[in-house]
Amino acid sequence: MHHGQNETRQKYISLRTDLLSQKPLLKNRQLKINTCGRAVSCLKSNVQEAIRTARQELKFDYLRIRDIFSDDLYIYFEDGDHNVRYNWNYIDMVLDFLVSLNIKPVMEIGFMPGSLASKKQTCGWQYHPNVSSPKSLSRWSDLVSQFMLHCIRRYGQNQVHTWYFDFWTSPNLALEEAYWYESQEDFFRFYKATWQAVKKVDEAIIMGTPAFSMPGGTDWYTAFFDYCRKNNIFPDYIAVHTYCCPDGLENKGHFPQTRTQSEAFSVPYNKDLPEKTFHDLKELSRHMGFGELPVISMSWNLSYLPCDYARDTCFMGPYMIYTFIHSLKDSAGLSYWTLYDTNDELYPDDRMFSGNPGLMDTLGIKKPAYFALALYRRLGDTILEYDDCHILTRSDEGWQLLIFNFCFYFESWLKEAHTAPSYTERNRYFDSPGELIFHHAIVMSPGSYLLRRTQLCESYGSTYNTWLDSGSPQNIDPEMVQYIKYTSVPKITLDTVFVNDALILDTVVPEYGIVLYEIAEQIDSHTR
Repeated sequence: MHHGQNETRQKYISLRTDLLSQKPLLKNRQLKINTCGRAVSCLKSNVQEAIRTARQELKFDYLRIRDIFSDDLYIYFEDGDHNVRYNWNYIDMVLDFLVSLNIKPVMEIGFMPGSLASKKQTCGWQYHPNVSSPKSLSRWSDLVSQFMLHCIRRYGQNQVHTWYFDFWTSPNLALEEAYWYESQEDFFRFYKATWQAVKKVDEAIIMGTPAFSMPGGTDWYTAFFDYCRKNNIFPDYIAVHTYCCPDGLENKGHFPQTRTQSEAFSVPYNKDLPEKTFHDLKELSRHMGFGELPVISMSWNLSYLPCDYARDTCFMGPYMIYTFIHSLKDSAGLSYWTLYDTNDELYPDDRMFSGNPGLMDTLGIKKPAYFALALYRRLGDTILEYDDCHILTRSDEGWQLLIFNFCFYFESWLKEAHTAPSYTERNRYFDSPGELIFHHAIVMSPGSYLLRRTQLCESYGSTYNTWLDSGSPQNIDPEMVQYIKYTSVPKITLDTVFVNDALILDTVVPEYGIVLYEIAEQIDSHTR
């Protein structure tokens, strides 16, 4: 049920843009990056299928994988005489697959191979990776150096120089079964050994900071930059994890393993937290003498919790666009966690649309967030103008106008002791804006133009709404999966328009909707 369903609420916006005199506002230099789970999951056939599909439709260049040294890939082994054996076969299969699709890997260095671990300390994920410090820092350094050497030998220096590496994850979280049990000083020493092992092989390999989670990690970043300054360490970029809710799990002290929706609503949401995080980190690195290190969010979503029903709905589309646009100035990339629901980190929930974090579910059903990202990635890199409901860009193909109807949680609801959305009613917690009526006059050279209009909303492209309309079935057979996949796609219309002096676009954007116009000059077929 929507708020204000009976009365139609509308918001009018009227704009005029002169393309003949409009100067570009800025260049979009953000990395086109996506995140999937552990490296080993890339060996599963359904995951490879998902990556292959997404590579074409989401047009990303980089894919982030984590857990490259865990025991599932059998990389590191010590024999009976404590001699070290390396085995690169399985990580090669993963990297070969990515390189074959022309995807550049972004690798989080970690976690600890069992036979190199100093103790049995695991993190609270479902597969319990060892997160202890190494029993020998020199053997760890050798492992890192040998891996870098192997990558260069196999894929070539030019290729590896375009890859990104960062280190570990959120050691600042004070949880039971967290990612780091030792002191901050121990962690920094551990990073230093890793950074030196990478740079010893090749100075030009791009190695970032560890990814601390925010805003709790601010003190860690400050102490880390201080440590770097004293130890002549120069990371190439700042890695961070950022969500619309703070990382304040410390109060609870446990790792989020819940399968219920209620925990997602015990945290305060703030739509501008990612933007603030990027801005603060840029300021901090400048203040600490590290110039303008680019800031890349290696893990970004509405929340870090395993279950959040909003993630399956159309609300996510405009939310994603809003966050991308608001991070253009201060962030060099935003990597949505995660590409698909198949991950080994949390216990899988096999209900349909169970609020998992993926852009696609395990059956390959694309959520509205997937289609929204696909539309955003069709924008050109030259940005002419933007605000909180539209962005106008230019590319070699022509111009792109993306209009989005954004809303967030009710302020009052966020502040109250609130109840969680139910499984089949998920929208009544948003400050639903009603329709957006968008009138845009675009002054351009006279001529004939091809106009392609793509609309994503609850009626077109929301697999969740199609499933709801089908009676929210739990056990769905392959036929039903196909039905949902094929009937829930954004609506596309093509038009040829002749422009005298201005192209007039009148657009009605429904609640939680997105409309993308792609405008291309028509080549006259009569000229011979």
